[in-house]
Amino acid sequence: MEVSKIVPQFFYDVIARGVPGGAFLIGVSFALGEDISVKRIVMAGLDISSAPTTEAILLLVLFAFYAYVIGHVIGPASDWVSKLKLLDLAFSNKFHVLRNCMNPEESRLPRNIQEFLKNEIGENDETDKFQYTSVLFIWADWLRLRSADAGARIVKLRAEYRMLIGLSVVGMLIIIIHVIWVIFVEISLNVKLIVISFLVFSLGLLGYCKAYSTFQWGVINNFYAQKIIDESKYESEAEAVTKNIDR
Repeated sequence: MEVSKIVPQFFYDVIARGVPGGAFLIGVSFALGEDISVKRIVMAGLDISSAPTTEAILLLVLFAFYAYVIGHVIGPASDWVSKLKLLDLAFSNKFHVLRNCMNPEESRLPRNIQEFLKNEIGENDETDKFQYTSVLFIWADWLRLRSADAGARIVKLRAEYRMLIGLSVVGMLIIIIHVIWVIFVEISLNVKLIVISFLVFSLGLLGYCKAYSTFQWGVINNFYAQKIIDESKYESEAEAVTKNIDR
């Protein structure tokens, strides 16, 4: 497999899965009111004042592995939160960028680009918002196959919004776990943890909406640019063939 294809996928795994999974592991150690050595594992591996021990390196590897696995588990919960109707209603302009681009009254795009996109979509009166979303992801996959640079940018943007919604879910889960532990295990309520987790939840949710909008614009802009480049190349090649024939 080419390096240009491996690097974006590795970046996606680290950002979209590893970061939320790692945040969950660390958050749980505080939520349960116990030091499960997660903090010491990380600090031991990052301590540059002395050479890391084999045990510290092994624990860091295990931490990364568990973070990655938990990141996968958090994924379905993130999908559920991202599809909440309340979120859709509150941030409709962030979730349906392509559909809004097709509306002359709401679109920020020039008329000629709107017409170009409509032709690519095959838009009609029966096209709904979910079909626009499907088209957007088809374009994203097309860009990954067509252009390594554009595909890498799209993967980066997608990883960022997946990371943010994942962190938002982690914040919510930490609050729930800590409250349950306070009630049934009778540990002291950690107000700082509740506040920080709520901030992670709310800011992560707002960041997700913004990042998802940026991802959609990135797909639309790169798709249009790549199509124009392809058409220009085709016209240049056709013109060259015509000149050769005339000779």
